[in-house]
Amino acid sequence: MNQSNGRDHDLAQHIADRSSMTDEGPSAPITSDGATQDVNPVESDLAISADSDFGWAIAALVRGRDENLAAWLNATRDQPFHAARPERAVSDDIPRLYDAIVAFLARTSRSWREPGSPMDDEAILSAANAHANVRAEQGLQPSDIVTEFRLLRRAVWQGLREHLIDLDSIENLVNAELLVNDAIDGAITVGLDKLSARVESIREDFLVTTVHDVRQPITAIRGFVQLSQRYLNRQPAEIERALTSLANIEPQIQQLNNTIDFLIDASRAALGQLALEPAFVDLALLIPEIVEQSGVSQLRDVRLTIPEAGEATGNWDGRRLRRVIDNLLSNALKYSKSGDLVEIGASATAERVEVFVRDGGMGLEPEELPKIFSRYYRTPRATRSTLDGSGVGLYLCARIIEEHGGTIWAESDGPERGTTIRFTLPRGDAIRLNDRPSAAL
Repeated sequence: MNQSNGRDHDLAQHIADRSSMTDEGPSAPITSDGATQDVNPVESDLAISADSDFGWAIAALVRGRDENLAAWLNATRDQPFHAARPERAVSDDIPRLYDAIVAFLARTSRSWREPGSPMDDEAILSAANAHANVRAEQGLQPSDIVTEFRLLRRAVWQGLREHLIDLDSIENLVNAELLVNDAIDGAITVGLDKLSARVESIREDFLVTTVHDVRQPITAIRGFVQLSQRYLNRQPAEIERALTSLANIEPQIQQLNNTIDFLIDASRAALGQLALEPAFVDLALLIPEIVEQSGVSQLRDVRLTIPEAGEATGNWDGRRLRRVIDNLLSNALKYSKSGDLVEIGASATAERVEVFVRDGGMGLEPEELPKIFSRYYRTPRATRSTLDGSGVGLYLCARIIEEHGGTIWAESDGPERGTTIRFTLPRGDAIRLNDRPSAAL
């Protein structure tokens, strides 16, 4: 018994010595905002003993992989920043990072004289980069992402300690944990750099796209103003023609406002900061209204297949859904030919509503189907055509639907055989038509 107490004392002393050399103790506390108290990564400057044996640590981490990753996921899911959408705590890149750290330890055990730095390991950096990028798109803040990396460190530490064999392994435990610390610190550094670069890239993209997309309505407004001035400067002044010209400015101003709102939403979506404003929406009323206002029925044959009023209702962001449906109709018009049929419809169950927009136009290759919702992606044929587009519309549509907890996907039988875009929305606490006014929004 006394021998056991002495062993525990020695282990505690080694852990305390280790903690003084790293940026957090054996169990760094999580603050109320979900971040660990110390978020400053350290430079790699390790001094690993020449006789360090990491074989037992590697075996322990491999054997306890699933258990350690499950511990990370449980701890991450409990953090405040995942409270609203706990299913988003799942990560494909944290297991990659875990495996990369184990692989680095294995290489180090074979070449202890020149172990290298985990922050120079391509597999570690790649996994850290990918995880930070995904979390940024989900709207997590830098401190949240740092917390997730540190929770992984905690899970690895716990896994190593549970497999501590004897007192002679303590020094190897310390050395193994130092390397794990260095790898996680490298991941933190890369993750924060990635976030900084992403924000800067989005800012630059927003400025470039804004300048491009607002130029057309501004040019049109300038033209109508100049034309009106000419009418008014004539003798006698042509008041009616000037007023007609000035009246054309209003639609251009509305287009300008819509473009700016669209670009702001696209930037917010890229930063994971697209805040929805849910309210009662009846798609059976909203869809026909959008079709009428879009003017698509004047240019194409349009077939509407929608349920009765009150059957496709839910608490959704009506303004954003209007943007989604309008964008899908605009694409159907853009990529189809005169005389083609454009179909739009909706169906509802107790749990969800499904909406589709179908055209008979350009169509898609099988490999293009999952790509069209990526930011700035345009198919090669669309790029070669004279059709204008920025590759942001479907990206924003996907983000809006996903923020509602729905899914969106594309279907096509191939080039020149048309495209169908479908999306679903969970109904949640749908409100019956007779509980609210019969307005669409």
